[in-house]
Amino acid sequence: MDELLRRARIAWSGYAALGGGFRPGQVHLGINAGSGLCPPGWAGIVVLGDAAIVTAPDARAERELRRALRGVPAGRLTDPSVVVPAGGGAAILGPANLAFTDPARFTRPGASPGSATQEMPVTDQRMQRLLSSVSAEDAAETDLARIDSPVHVVLDGDRAVAAAGYLTWPGRVAHLSVLTDTACRGRGLAKLAGAAATADALARGLLPQWRARVPASVRAAASLGFVSCGSQLSFRLAGAA
Repeated sequence: MDELLRRARIAWSGYAALGGGFRPGQVHLGINAGSGLCPPGWAGIVVLGDAAIVTAPDARAERELRRALRGVPAGRLTDPSVVVPAGGGAAILGPANLAFTDPARFTRPGASPGSATQEMPVTDQRMQRLLSSVSAEDAAETDLARIDSPVHVVLDGDRAVAAAGYLTWPGRVAHLSVLTDTACRGRGLAKLAGAAATADALARGLLPQWRARVPASVRAAASLGFVSCGSQLSFRLAGAA
């Protein structure tokens, strides 16, 4: 846990680009309109262990956030009902659980009939049918179209029913994208595809990161040996451009 937390903090400190990084037991709040913690112009909060980094897009937002976060314990810093300033957020993403693993913790599912995965390009027709089988929100959340790794696919006959890959972030983080056909969920297919992508990332010396908002995805990550190290929340303040 200590080493995973250390590596995660180094990476996310770089995305925040505030200087100084995570400060144990503290909330580090600063202004960065181009922060990697959130979309441009939004506020972003990342908690890792007992420390947090918060980025505000401008001085007005920083003042609002400083008031909203005063006295809030680390465990509740990504709870929108607690930290989004009075007046609400114009839009909110999260909170999302941030989990990481390493070779010592990673646990692949046991082999069974139909558990093999196959690599294919995201442009393969079978992959395109999988992407079209889910909601636009699910497709955007997984963002499989942007990954730079191989796509690891679980097939049912000639039909792609689950897929996973990752986008290599700065700091040698493999940000995982996992997607399962809506009609096939609850069968452990996300674990199969996610395990193949995780093994690929570890073989390349990367730090696999599984960011999840729904409990089923959090559980799938935990079953593969991912350790929850913190959480992320981003929001656009009411009245922001």
